[in-house]
Formats: sequence, C-alpha cells, structure tokens
Amino acid sequence: MISTAQPTVLLDALAADPKGSAQMLARAKSDPEGALRMVAQQFEALVMDIVLKGLRKTLSEESMFDSEATQLYTDLLDQEMSKRLASSGQLGLADLLVNQLNKLNGAVKKDAGSPIT
Repeated sequence: MISTAQPTVLLDALAADPKGSAQMLARAKSDPEGALRMVAQQFEALVMDIVLKGLRKTLSEESMFDSEATQLYTDLLDQEMSKRLASSGQLGLADLLVNQLNKLNGAVKKDAGSPIT
C-alpha cells in the first residue's frame, strides 16, 4: 500500500508543472522508490479524474443551476476527489504500477549486466 505521509505535497504539483518536475527529479536522485510511488500516485489521480469527468457527462445537464461557474466547481470537485482517492491507496492502481515497473526495472538491470552476444 502507498504511504500517505504527504498526500497534499505529493499530488498538488503534477509532473507537467515545471516546478513540480524539478522537485520530482531531485527526489528521484535521492529517493528513487519514493519518486516512482509519487509518479504512480499522480497517474492514478489523473485516471480517476478522467473517470469522474466521464461519469459527470452521463448526468443530465438540463438544470436551472447549470452554468459555467457550477461546471468549474464540479471540475474542481472532481480533481480534489481524484486526488483524495489516489492518496488513500484504496484503488490500488498506483501499487500495481509500482510493482510492475520495479519488475521491469529489475529485468533491465539484469540484462544490462549480461554481455552482448
């Protein structure tokens, strides 16, 4: 299960943000496992945001309260919910990614040590 010691710091700045990517690069050098978990958790949050937005589109938009302002706030709500879901670790997508990437990384390191034939 993913550690939730810093859920807000972990997901507030995504990798697409230049500041966030610089911080992530620095963390990757000092703590590669932590950086991998951070990226996997951000990916899980992005996937959940897409799912929540897709679910919102299935709802009827015919409402007297429907406006650009309410759409903005529901988008912000979806983003926050996806961050919280990802930081809770209950979905498990980030754990699966970390496990798979660690296996793949182990195989790459193993192959790197063998001579080229």
